[in-house]
Parts: sequence; C-alpha cells; structure tokens
Amino acid sequence: MKDAFHETVRFVLQRSALRTNERRVSASVAKAATTVLCSCNALAGISPPENDPADARAGEPDAASHREEAATPLDGARDDVSPPDAEPGPSDGACDAGTSDPKNCGRCGVDCSANAAVVQCVSSTCVRNCADGFADCNHDLDRGSQGDGCETDVRNDIAHCGACRPCPAVSGGVAACVASICRTYEIATAPAGVGPLYGNPAGGAPFTMVCGPGEAVIGMRGIGSDSIWGFGVDCGRLELSQGASGYRVDVVATSQLPQVGGNIDPPPPPFSLKCPPGTVVASLTGTTWAPPPYSENLKQIAVACAPITVDASRKLVVQAPVSVLSAGVVGSTVTAFSRSCSASGAVDGFVGRSGAFVDAISVSCTTISVRLR
Repeated sequence: MKDAFHETVRFVLQRSALRTNERRVSASVAKAATTVLCSCNALAGISPPENDPADARAGEPDAASHREEAATPLDGARDDVSPPDAEPGPSDGACDAGTSDPKNCGRCGVDCSANAAVVQCVSSTCVRNCADGFADCNHDLDRGSQGDGCETDVRNDIAHCGACRPCPAVSGGVAACVASICRTYEIATAPAGVGPLYGNPAGGAPFTMVCGPGEAVIGMRGIGSDSIWGFGVDCGRLELSQGASGYRVDVVATSQLPQVGGNIDPPPPPFSLKCPPGTVVASLTGTTWAPPPYSENLKQIAVACAPITVDASRKLVVQAPVSVLSAGVVGSTVTAFSRSCSASGAVDGFVGRSGAFVDAISVSCTTISVRLR
C-alpha cells in the first residue's frame, strides 16, 4: 500500500517538474529568438522596440486561457444570455419591424403618426394624408410627429375653406365656410302680398310701382298741396355685412321709379320724403277726400322709416320706426287708412290708380330674410 502511494506521489511530482521544464524551455526559446531578432535588427540598422510589459510575463502561464476555461459552462449547463450585438426578437419584448407597420415602418421605432392625418406604411416608407376637414398649410406633414401635422381645420374657416386658401370677397353679403365649401349669407326678399285699395277704385288708370328683388322702398317724392297729385318711389338694395359688433343690414340707394299722376298744369309744389340712412319704409298711413267736383282721391300720406337688425343666429327683425315723414294736408276725410308690413317685412312698392291726381293706393309688402347661397 505504501509503495503504491509513494509511486503515485513520485508520478505527480515528475509530471509537474516536466511541465515546469517545458515552460522554462519555451521561455528560453522565446528569449533566444528575441536576442537573434535584435541582433538582426542591429545589423540592419533598425532600432529595437521598446520593452513590452508582456515580455516580462512570457514565462508566466496564459491567464486568458485560464479565464476561458473558467467561463466555459459545465456539460448540461444553460446559457440564456444573448450576444451583445444580437438582434432582439419578439421574446425580448422588442418590435417586429416590417414594411407595413405604421408604428415601426421599416425599422423599430419609426412611427408614421401625425396630427389629424391618416397614415400608412407602404414598402417601409411612411405615407401621410390629411384627414377629411383638415389641411397642412405650413407644409410640415412629412415631419410626422416632429411637426404639427394637419394643423388647420378647413371645415368652417373662411380664411382656410376646404384648403389652404380663403373664400373670395363677396359684394352685398357675408362670406361663409360651410362644410369646407365657400358660400354667402345674403339678404333675400319674397313678395308678401298687396293690401286693400284705398280711394276711388274706378278713377284714372291702374299702376304698379314695385322695387326689384332684394330691395325696399326708402323714400317717396312727388307733387302736392291740398292733395297728393302725383308721386314716385325711391328704392334701396338691402345688403348684409358683418362688423365687430355682429351682422347688420345696410341700405344702398339704387333707383327712382317713375312718377304716376300729376297730370295737371301748372304742377303743384314738389315734396320729398327720404328715410334716414340704414332704414326702410315699414308702413304707410294716409287719408282720402272728395272735394267737389272731384271724386275721391289721395289727400295725405305718411311713411314710417325703420331700421333692420340681424341677431347672431341671422334672424332678421324690422325694428320700431325712427322717423315719420308726411306730405299733403290734414283736412276733411273720406277714408283714413294704415297699412303695416310684418315684423320681418318692409314696403317694396305701391299699386293703385292715377290720372290728374292719385285716385287710389294700396301697399305692397316684401318679407326679408337671410339666406345661404
């Protein structure tokens, strides 16, 4: 037993001595090679290299090999650590970049998103289009979320209506952008009927004196003294405008309709009834008489002038009169009459009969509203 033990110890010591001698021989060989190399360099005129600390360790065991051996897992051990430069996969919680994913378009993290835009990833390229009702007026849509995308609402903005351009200016109305289409709010009129005839229904010849569409009476002129011998009307166009305080109705004089009656020589004195600016004739009152030997005719008239207002909802209302203008004289009367149009209407003309004087008269009204064209 002792002999076997001693034999084993002797074998281990011999093995160790053999390895030590092998390392010493290797070191000697390396040193000799270095000496020879230096001698050759000297003969060739080449300066020797600076001392390398690695030379001092030439005789030492290879530490790196020991580290590699220590890092090598045992048989059957698991190693779940991916190499540092490995591409992360779905199991790592990373994206699965593709050619059609708008959140990872072509590469992980390439997000095609943009404000108010419809986006797609097509062949690894972001394709962006503004959503309905929006536009990219500062041209930065291609920057995606780095810009403000389709920043302009073009559905109801007259400065950017349907696109990055304003609605054109309009005359007599107010421009509007409705559902991305440029339109115009304007005044509209519609006939509201003619009232009763006051005076002699058989005298003279019939006449019709009515202003055009979108217009109303803004004054009367004629000749008269003790009677209304003849008259004509002044028409004004109604226009919608918008200021700092909201909507308003402007009245623009347009035409003077020819006078009826007045077939007398010499003519009586003239008269003129002109409504204040911005107002229209909302009603007419008057009287008739029948001085011998004449039949009934128009003796006196008075017009009430009123402004028109429009509220925020574009509802139009004719306000209370601000002025009453009259012609003729008050005296003996056959008939007294009064004719007013509705709260949203105005006088747009007169119908009656005339000859040497005005035999009979009735009032024509028009309804006024705001329409979208």
